[in-house]
Amino acid sequence: MAAAPSQIKQIFLTAIEQYSPDQWPIFIEQACADDPDLRQRVEVLLKAHVADGSQFDQPAISPPPTSVATVTEHAGETIGPYKLLEQIGEGGMGVVYMAEQIEPVRRRVALKIIKPGMDTKQVIARFEAERQALALMNHPHICKVFDGGTTESGRPYFVMELVRGMPITEFCDHQKLGTRDRLRLFLQVCQSVQHAHQKGIIHRDLKPTNVLVTLHDGVPVPRIIDFGVAKALHQPLTDKTLFTNFAHMIGSPLYMSPEQSELSGLDVDTRSDVYSLGVLLFELLTGNLPFDREKVKRSGYEEVLRMIREQEPPRPSVLVTTLHAEAQSTVSVKRNCDARTLHQTLKGELDWIVMKALEKNRTRRYESASALAADIEHHLADEPVNACPPSLVYQLNKLLRRHRVALTTTAIVALTLIIATTVSTLMAIHAMNASQLAEESLDELEQAAATTNMALQEKDAAWQKVATLGQSWYPVMISKVDRLIREQKYSEAQSHLDIFNQDNELSSLRGFEWSYLERHLAPNGQLLRGHTENVYSVSFSPDSRMLASASADYTVRLWEPSTGKLLRVLRGHSNDVNGVAFSPTNDLLATTSDDQTVRLWDPNTGVEIVELQGHQDMTTGLAFTPDGKLLVTGDAQGMLIFWDVSTTEIVRRVQAHPGRIHYVCFNSAGTKVATSGEDHVVRVWNMDPIDHLFSFDAPKGTLQLQSVAYQPGTDRLFACYRDGGMIRVWDTNSGELRSEFKTEHYLLGLGFSPDGEKLMTPAHRQVTVFNSNGEIFLQEADYPLGGNLTSWHATYSPDGRLLAAGARHDILLIRNDETPLHHLLCQFDSPITCLSAAPDGQSVAVGGPDGSLRWLDLFDGRDVFHQGAHDGAVTSARYSVDGRWLVTGGHDHQLKLWDANYRQLLKTIETLSAPIRDVAFSVDGNRLAASDGRKVQFWKTSDWTRIDTWPIEEVAHLGFSNKGSVIMAHGRMTLRSSKGLALPIYGPHNELVSMAVSADGTMAGFVEHTWNPLLLDLANYEPSEHPLENNTIQRLDRQRNHLLIAVGMTHDGRTMATVDSRGHLALWNTETGTKLLLRSLSELTRLPDLFLSVHLEFTPDDSALIVGLNPDWSERQLTTDEERPQGVVFVISHPTRLKSNSHYPGQLAEVGNQE
Repeated sequence: MAAAPSQIKQIFLTAIEQYSPDQWPIFIEQACADDPDLRQRVEVLLKAHVADGSQFDQPAISPPPTSVATVTEHAGETIGPYKLLEQIGEGGMGVVYMAEQIEPVRRRVALKIIKPGMDTKQVIARFEAERQALALMNHPHICKVFDGGTTESGRPYFVMELVRGMPITEFCDHQKLGTRDRLRLFLQVCQSVQHAHQKGIIHRDLKPTNVLVTLHDGVPVPRIIDFGVAKALHQPLTDKTLFTNFAHMIGSPLYMSPEQSELSGLDVDTRSDVYSLGVLLFELLTGNLPFDREKVKRSGYEEVLRMIREQEPPRPSVLVTTLHAEAQSTVSVKRNCDARTLHQTLKGELDWIVMKALEKNRTRRYESASALAADIEHHLADEPVNACPPSLVYQLNKLLRRHRVALTTTAIVALTLIIATTVSTLMAIHAMNASQLAEESLDELEQAAATTNMALQEKDAAWQKVATLGQSWYPVMISKVDRLIREQKYSEAQSHLDIFNQDNELSSLRGFEWSYLERHLAPNGQLLRGHTENVYSVSFSPDSRMLASASADYTVRLWEPSTGKLLRVLRGHSNDVNGVAFSPTNDLLATTSDDQTVRLWDPNTGVEIVELQGHQDMTTGLAFTPDGKLLVTGDAQGMLIFWDVSTTEIVRRVQAHPGRIHYVCFNSAGTKVATSGEDHVVRVWNMDPIDHLFSFDAPKGTLQLQSVAYQPGTDRLFACYRDGGMIRVWDTNSGELRSEFKTEHYLLGLGFSPDGEKLMTPAHRQVTVFNSNGEIFLQEADYPLGGNLTSWHATYSPDGRLLAAGARHDILLIRNDETPLHHLLCQFDSPITCLSAAPDGQSVAVGGPDGSLRWLDLFDGRDVFHQGAHDGAVTSARYSVDGRWLVTGGHDHQLKLWDANYRQLLKTIETLSAPIRDVAFSVDGNRLAASDGRKVQFWKTSDWTRIDTWPIEEVAHLGFSNKGSVIMAHGRMTLRSSKGLALPIYGPHNELVSMAVSADGTMAGFVEHTWNPLLLDLANYEPSEHPLENNTIQRLDRQRNHLLIAVGMTHDGRTMATVDSRGHLALWNTETGTKLLLRSLSELTRLPDLFLSVHLEFTPDDSALIVGLNPDWSERQLTTDEERPQGVVFVISHPTRLKSNSHYPGQLAEVGNQE
């Protein structure tokens, strides 16, 4: 069969571009295998190529004659300003020399020049592409390009950094580096490749000889070289014609990705380099390649490509066990361990990481080099890795896809089994062999899965024991923390809370009381935890939706301030991260670090965009100009660098201080920039042109200038001094000192509110707020953090609602609404008859005796909406599970449906025969129940049609269990199923006055007019003739002689709240029945210590407790000007703003016309 033209072209192009002339015979021998016709045609092409002025004039594949292809340059000759010293390398299209540059600096460089006869248009284009690729990048681990030009004979050359080093695999073996040290070195390679990808460059030929390692002061530093076959992602590398032909293989076969070897129309992307990194990592860990070198050498060209595309590589841990004894010993000794230890080290996570990088399907591979690096960092830090073993189903599907042709053939042959019995037998044998192979693979996978499951079970069992002990100890700990707070032992209290703040089973025990005490230690806010070292800097995004924190743990963390949720962790710096700042355009995040770099990130993805190099010492303060066009950074040598953000080029360098620069800030107009330094001097610079204006020395006797900040909208510059507690103010137009004032604190920084009216100063354990003149004291709040604040500056969110500062390893996030931990939301001149918290956590619906229905904002008490709802008192209100509807019942017998988002009455569901006592939604939200004291009725929420009626009288309280049964309180507690079976739960002699059921229907609490509350475990309840002997019912010992009047239950059912007539609020742990906390509502609210009625409702996320109070003023002697509210809404702890479940107005029509 004649060879295909595409195959001939493919081999020819690969030979002239990827192999040196002396390698051509070996390559042609492999590529053509046993096809003499193919070999002859390729040799004819090569002969024609030689005759056209290329490297050869011989008719067969043999080393080229020296008369044509001999390199004409020799040591001692000069090319431009470079003197050639010796030839140090040779490739398919160029020769590399070590050369010496004399002017303008004396240094040794690498000079690469196209070989004589290779100056074809295509080769020149690829040669120039390499030069352009190197010029685009600026990274300490990537070879730099210095210069370029043409020789007198017209051949192009370019000059690169001279890299003296060993291939990374040889270096690691020579130094006998252990696995962890090899991984740390490999991380730097990944970061370098990621930099190239961010510049739009794919290397396409990553292999050990292109990753050289040198020693800098005894520290190994990898350098990536040879971008000769690099590809641009987004822009052309040259204006000359350059494209990779179809069926043209680029790269070294043993390291190339499957998609590179497919020679198809599928264009390669950055994941191709990830595969090559996976091969390199495989070799670093095992000393071998995923494919046997000898087998590759013996195989033909097509067979090599097939192996790359189809053959699954062994796991690293498996490969090292299959080596013969001598090879195992050699490999392990070079890794400074024994063979057994090496196997155990590689087994598990490293296997998973390598195999994920070597995935044939690039969509299952790591997305980027940084993702691969992140997983390795997770492994080194003993954190969970993202890679995991592929599922059994996935592996079997891959097997089927890989052998699709064979299976299709088998299916066709199967049709002939009716005719050919012999063929049938052969096919059966074939099927049996395939089945046996599959069964062996399954056995291996099942054995591995069993081992993994056993380890997980042992871990789970250990944590289960810890969790079991924790359940009994948790209530004791909460009570102890409460006592420690009252004794002002804040540090000890925080350490006890922190035990349950780890990412393990103990954290699952936390309830409302834990969050309440946590907020008690950080009033008006919360502590964001995650960093493992001190937090040095914080910054809000311009839209206030993100908060960034920089830490000495080498990371930057991005948070959602509204919820405290961690969004992502940015890793890339190799030392402490000192500063962080968002650009005014909201699309960039800049960081400074002790690693002497400045980095720009995409805050929305966490991807590092570019690393800026130019500082010679650790980088410190930073700030963007208000228009976001420039970034200014300082360092520990006092150097100030102005960067053009769009080009990342340096605009100007200024020696601003003799030592470390602490802080940098701009005025609102962007016309001036101020700096503070360790020389205790404040300096002000003009921006157009960049020029020094003023220097302000520290007052005598004052130590450590800390921070500077411009007051928004003005040219007034504020500076604070740490030890003296001094704040000074200058007019930077005139340079005059305008004012100064002292505080009693050890100041760390300054932060202005967006309107410029408030000045915040973080100090030892306090955040103090002044007015902008510093003359009128506004607020001083003591935040008992159990540790010092660490941020050198504090910051307001751009919307003015939040303040943030570093607090040791945490971030103190403070709400700027000046609402205390316990705050009065609203008060009325009439009692509260019912209340219900909206599922979005932003408002509460409150009913009154006059038929009014109010929606109050949970954060500022605003009356969001107010209207008459019923003729007579609103007796009950309840939101639907999905938050779309609010149902109210009234003394006017009517049951009404409201749109919860638009606060519009949709319809009257039904008019009952008596005043409505209570309403409740089922746990799944499909049913609504209501009682009017004469009967209990049910409606289907899909169309609001009545579906059932139970003639049960005097039902005052309703609820649903998780099993769909209805709980009714009517002088006795009854559990009744939908089939009508009524089960008596508890029949007290006293009237049941209040009942609460958790949102999931698993726990109920109820109180009678006695001294003790009761708990019912609905999830496990079974009827009994002696209910109180049933272990699903607990009578809690309250030890107080006042009647209980209210009960509330958290949505998760872990905490119950009760209130007695004297306003004693108690929190109970429902697991153990233990009382956790006790508070006096009278002391918190300054209302009388006697209450007529109380309503308790937790917010949907259990972040706050809403208390509706109707005080009894009869025993209180009042002054003439004292207010006497009849109804008060009080909030304990701070609610969290949740996402609204808003819906489209069109849904209003689904339930009927608005009345």
